[in-house]
Amino acid sequence: MKGRLGSAILLSVTIVLSLAMAEAGLRMIGHRPFAITAPANEQAIHVPDPVLGWRNREGRYVIPPYHPGDGNITYTFLEDGRRATTPPRNGDPGAGASLVVVGGSFAQGFAISDEETLAWKLQQRFPRLNVLNYGTGGYGTYQSLLTLERVLPTLKSPRFVVYGFIDDHDLRNVADESWLYNLAQMSSRGHVHTPYVSLARDGSLVRHRPERYPIWPLIQVSVLMDAAERAYMKLATRGRYKARREATESLLLEMDRLARRHGASLLVVFLFGEEETMNRYGAFLDKHGIDVADCNFPAAPELSVRGEGHPNGKLNTLWAECVAAALRGFPGLAVVP
Repeated sequence: MKGRLGSAILLSVTIVLSLAMAEAGLRMIGHRPFAITAPANEQAIHVPDPVLGWRNREGRYVIPPYHPGDGNITYTFLEDGRRATTPPRNGDPGAGASLVVVGGSFAQGFAISDEETLAWKLQQRFPRLNVLNYGTGGYGTYQSLLTLERVLPTLKSPRFVVYGFIDDHDLRNVADESWLYNLAQMSSRGHVHTPYVSLARDGSLVRHRPERYPIWPLIQVSVLMDAAERAYMKLATRGRYKARREATESLLLEMDRLARRHGASLLVVFLFGEEETMNRYGAFLDKHGIDVADCNFPAAPELSVRGEGHPNGKLNTLWAECVAAALRGFPGLAVVP
């Protein structure tokens, strides 16, 4: 009995020491446990949504600057989650000819004030259109499509849909493990569960309800436990990464069909991404007769929010000029009532 007890104790000590050494080794090469990474000065500007995963929270938010000496940042979100594109005014968003902007944080204008955003600047350039900004931080193509399915039927005269695309959107569309992990890290911003799509055997899209990255016990204190969960999640989500581009192409086709059913023209705007990725999607869109505006300007420090990294007002101005030039090519724009 004593021999068995001694062996069990020795085995237990060996396992504990091995785990401790593995933990120490991972930390020595730079690994850290899971942690919430969103800056402490940010407010939660999103609320849960059973279909979209999350949406913009109604209200006016003043965010302290990310860099000393810069001004405060003001977000204004209206009742239906869209961001303000004009100073406060009365009026029915469903009335008149509308231009609907969808996309992620670049389209939303994250880390910049209302008047600096792409959508606000488009409203200034096209005052006879009603520009509605439904861009939402963290959205990809699928959540943008779901937003349009909710919004377009409520509008009397939707004329244009402008979808701001970046190359990370394809990972978001399939809820790749890396994206689920990233969302969990940024959960203080109010987005955790994300809807996604997969491909059936026949190549058709399968829609899935929002899911989240599960938080295992101890992953916030143990690098080893965090690494074990990440390995498990990569196995659980295997195949999603490989399907990301084909799934995104199918979503773009659905977005175009949806816009056309409601009498609107879709313009896909390339805002940021690697050249190879954008060339592939550009060729696909051209093949299917979907309009594209390549507004992918080279990254430069002077085009980013200091201390944060998202596109600043200067880059949004360049985007607005690029998008406006593309929109002016659409027939009948000059006679929009």
